[in-house]
Amino acid sequence: MALPWQLHQIPEGDAGVEATVRRMQSIYRDALRDPRIVQFAQRLVGLEQADGPAAQLEAVATFVRARWRFVGDSLGFEQLKTPDRLLSESESYGKLQGDCDDATLLLMTLLGAIGIQSRIVVVQRDPRSPSFDHVYLEGWDGRRWVALDGVAKGRPLYYR
Repeated sequence: MALPWQLHQIPEGDAGVEATVRRMQSIYRDALRDPRIVQFAQRLVGLEQADGPAAQLEAVATFVRARWRFVGDSLGFEQLKTPDRLLSESESYGKLQGDCDDATLLLMTLLGAIGIQSRIVVVQRDPRSPSFDHVYLEGWDGRRWVALDGVAKGRPLYYR
């Protein structure tokens, strides 16, 4: 089982973004082997009576966004919280917290646990930034890719 969080010093710029995404994908693969995470995702869509991929995407995204509090990483380090840790925090405190890569990793894992394809999208929101500065997820709703940004409170569910 993965550590509850992982702190990595990463290279600057695009190389750092690539390293972070590779690490997220590795944590995702490990998390899908955790029966508690799979059961949680199945229970979540079952309680919402979410039938089909589009309704399941919405149920998972709504769960994450309703509980998310944005908290940035330590300066100079990239911290990735495992989905297991995030769900444990949610059970204990009723909130999820972390930055955009943590929300994306949790969304990706919960969707993968119920058989829904997703992909990570990295963007440069601030044109003054020397590199990409935000990550979100796109999920396949059975017909098209839809954007799911776990930290975009106050915006439509499929905000991009």
